[in-house]
Amino acid sequence: MHTLGKVLAWFTFLLALGAVYLSAQVLAKRNAATADLETNRAAYEASIAPLEEAQVALRRAEDARTQALHGWTPLYGSNLGVSAGAPGAIGISGLGQVSGLQAGKRIHVFTATADGKSAYLGPFTVTEVFQDQTNATADFPLRASDTANWKSVVGQTPDRPNDPVPGRVYGSVPSEGPETVLHLQQLMVRKHQLLEAEQELLAVRQKEVNIANEHLNYRNNELHGDQTLQNDRDGLPQFVIDGLVKAIEDADESRNRIQTEVDELRHQIKASYDEIVELKAANDALAVTLPAGEATAGPAPSSVGE
Repeated sequence: MHTLGKVLAWFTFLLALGAVYLSAQVLAKRNAATADLETNRAAYEASIAPLEEAQVALRRAEDARTQALHGWTPLYGSNLGVSAGAPGAIGISGLGQVSGLQAGKRIHVFTATADGKSAYLGPFTVTEVFQDQTNATADFPLRASDTANWKSVVGQTPDRPNDPVPGRVYGSVPSEGPETVLHLQQLMVRKHQLLEAEQELLAVRQKEVNIANEHLNYRNNELHGDQTLQNDRDGLPQFVIDGLVKAIEDADESRNRIQTEVDELRHQIKASYDEIVELKAANDALAVTLPAGEATAGPAPSSVGE
């Protein structure tokens, strides 16, 4: 074979080996790319449902935000002074006739707290509107503690009780807000009324306990005596001072003494009777020694002390 032919044959053989190797590499890359494609496709398909749910939640949140923005209107003023009047009444300085408020209009009042936050004071009904002042009364039930500490409820501090509290006034708030607050206020009022009823019942029970203790003390003094009456022995019966127990004990001791004396008397009577019997027997024996016709028979002795 010619040398050129040999070179070409070896060159063709090497090219064939390279082609086989490159074909294997290409096939492996193709299989890996196909597997990655399937994995990415499965991950994408799995993320479609959560993405749709997130989009729905986003739209709902945007709707709720829009409703909330429209629900907090109109804003009558945000740099007003709120001061407490009679229990349940407030005065709002800086809010007057120019705001368009009229008597009978319902407003919602928020006051600033000491830590810089905002507190919902509650719904109020406008009673009077002046040039730069508006008066209103509470549209929610007041507890006894609210009535007694109305200035503290509004937010006025004891060290500066006459200084107005910064506040904001809205014409309306989101519908669920007042309903929730009113519901909670009604629950608080009912709980407070129940607490007052329980306290009244407790006071009645305490009074009954005191009366029972007085009766118990009286009965105890009746049984065991009252030492505070020691100086009244001349004007009161003995058992009232020393008690019925001691009176009964003294009566028992007196009865025992009398019983002992009675027993002694019975023994003396028995002894006297025995002497009489002996004396009668001696008389009868003496009568036998007397001449006939002079003895006289005495009466038969009777049993004594038996």
